[in-house]
Amino acid sequence: MIVKMKKITLLCMEQDRDSTLAKLRDLGVMHLDPVNAPESDDLDAAIAEGNVVEETRCQLELLTPKAAKPDAPCPPTPENIAKGRQIVEAAQELLSRRKALSDDLENSRKELAALVPYGNFNPDTIRTLAEKGIIVKLYQLPANSDITPPENTQLTVLRREKTTIYVALVAEQKFSWDHSEFATPEHSLAELEDAIDDAEKKMATIEGGLKELVSSIPSLLTLENEIEKTRTFLTARSGMGTTKNIAYLQGFCPVDTTKRLQHCATNHGWGLLVEDPSDEDAVPTLIKYPRWVKPIKALIDMINIVPGYHEADISAVFLLFFSIFFAMLIGDAGYGALFLLLTVLLRRKLPSAPFYPFALFGVLSLCTIGWGVITGNYFGIEANVLPVMLQNLRLNWLTDPDVSQNNIMKLCFFIGALHLTIAHIWNAVALYPNKKFIAQLGWTGLIWTMFYGARTMVLSETLPNWTMIVGAIGMVAVIAFMTAPKDFKKDWISHAMLPLTVIGSFVDVISYIRLFAVGMATFYVAKSFNDMAIGVGFTKIWTAPLAALILLFGHGLNILLCALGILVHGVRLNTLEFSTHKELEWAGSAYKPFSNKKV
Repeated sequence: MIVKMKKITLLCMEQDRDSTLAKLRDLGVMHLDPVNAPESDDLDAAIAEGNVVEETRCQLELLTPKAAKPDAPCPPTPENIAKGRQIVEAAQELLSRRKALSDDLENSRKELAALVPYGNFNPDTIRTLAEKGIIVKLYQLPANSDITPPENTQLTVLRREKTTIYVALVAEQKFSWDHSEFATPEHSLAELEDAIDDAEKKMATIEGGLKELVSSIPSLLTLENEIEKTRTFLTARSGMGTTKNIAYLQGFCPVDTTKRLQHCATNHGWGLLVEDPSDEDAVPTLIKYPRWVKPIKALIDMINIVPGYHEADISAVFLLFFSIFFAMLIGDAGYGALFLLLTVLLRRKLPSAPFYPFALFGVLSLCTIGWGVITGNYFGIEANVLPVMLQNLRLNWLTDPDVSQNNIMKLCFFIGALHLTIAHIWNAVALYPNKKFIAQLGWTGLIWTMFYGARTMVLSETLPNWTMIVGAIGMVAVIAFMTAPKDFKKDWISHAMLPLTVIGSFVDVISYIRLFAVGMATFYVAKSFNDMAIGVGFTKIWTAPLAALILLFGHGLNILLCALGILVHGVRLNTLEFSTHKELEWAGSAYKPFSNKKV
């Protein structure tokens, strides 16, 4: 259920704006909507400091051993905050030195690599000879080049490689040669090697210093949290409006918390205007999940979608149908049992974590087990080798080789038609008594006509005569009532696009066949790896480990493909096909109250 909101305008004396914001933050019920663009030097400084602290923490975390447990913030005492700033200063100094040293090392290594083919010599010797009138130049030539030197020069080949020749030319006068000259280096090979060795030792010292700071990551987390609180406070402060000696702010508050806000306003002398939000207001969305629906919050939070305030909360339908889609897409009772076992083990390992993600995976696992049992699918094992007890649990309608595939496809079309029908009936109820609700009932008739049409097109079944009558009545209802006569001039494009919309809806119904296709693919991938393992054999001591490895790799890969299929297909059918028919755009923004606590 989407919680109803009230639009709030709060006024206070300008000199009290900081204390007002502090009390409002302690109350933690108001989602702020800035009156002005939040801009100030203090805010910019807080953002900059926060970025530096975050960068420092990330750099130190890269040096944290993988086995180390995640660090929790220290208590936000002044001492810990001060310590955090000291750690940042020390780490940034080391990171700066490491960056400069790394650049020097890279340049020295490049210079060394370029100089190696010419051998170890002292560059000062070349410069001294030049002062005495003896010119020495170094060149590199392609291996197939003519290396005839210029007149009055002496050529020495220093090194030959597969593609390049390195030479030195000596003369008592200036000369030029049409080949690539290597500039006289600043340092010799020995000097470069010594410099690199020295830099690597310094780098090791710096790395050691940084590793010593890793244990202080909790202090950095504390500092980050405090800076984030400061940033949020300054954003709220700079977003307030002012007029004469009055400062004011606006935002939104859940209906059931407005009395607390009004009581606080009375106690502190604030002016408060509480009103219903208009259609133009950017009202945040707060969803209050019933206990049995709350598991789906884990998925909705993961994919980060929020319905608009004026849209519908489809979380209950989402949970119901996503559970069905999950079960059919995976379709394997063995995999479902593994998921359930993993869920139980993780819950025991993380007893303090929120319960609803584990509840979601528990529900999905049980649904998968149920579907796998009635279809007789356990790790892709052939049905005829399963124990008789498991064979007897299968539903013949879903497993009879002669009709099962067609029956499952019919079931997919039925689920799709039912799913989309719920969307249109929901729309009709929401629109009533507006006559547009009749158009939504018309769409319901069209959806079921498309259901039978899909069976005819895909499964070559006879189309019942009455479906054409239902489809015609539905089409007339849609055309006649989808737009009010007075709005036709404004919404005529909807009528022009109606043929494409009808075709798109037919495609939506057919698209639910993906539940059958992906589930079948999952079964055959598992079966193929089983056959490969059996082909290798388990009877010999040297083949059994390989066969076991094939099974482990094959089923692991299949589970990963299943996970991808769930995201691509199971989520899509709810967030695209159903949401399109429900006219849900997921255009909302989450309710985030101005508070000391993270929401």
